[in-house]
Amino acid sequence: MTNALELLKADHERINLLFDQIEVASHETEARDIFDKIYDELEIHALIEEAVFYPAFNEFIEFEDIIEESYGEHQDVKDLLAEIDETDDYDDFMKLIGELTEDVQFHVELEEQDLFPMVRTVLDDQALEKLGFKMNEEKDRIAHAPQSTEAA
Repeated sequence: MTNALELLKADHERINLLFDQIEVASHETEARDIFDKIYDELEIHALIEEAVFYPAFNEFIEFEDIIEESYGEHQDVKDLLAEIDETDDYDDFMKLIGELTEDVQFHVELEEQDLFPMVRTVLDDQALEKLGFKMNEEKDRIAHAPQSTEAA
């Protein structure tokens, strides 16, 4: 079983690898195929954070600001994903991919350097495992749901 923080870090690593791949894509079709994977990964990642991970800290006032900031960053990423998805011009597409990469890397840094250490102060290993289990269940639910995975 994977604890919640390990699960999120694995997502971060997978997404970063996709950003590395899109940066060296040899043609537009390949880049757009990789973008589709990035889109799916980010959408699922945001959904499990918003449905399971962040709500686990609602009772802790010290998490309020950082989680509010995280929700805002998620919305910025969702808006950028939609803009990239609608872009026909390849140069604009790649420019927006650069912006997306920066935004996601900033968010990952916030989580891994600020939020995750805070989480470790309030959840022990057993609680992190239990939360990771719930997050995996949510991932499975999303993966097997009809194609509408819009966040609530």
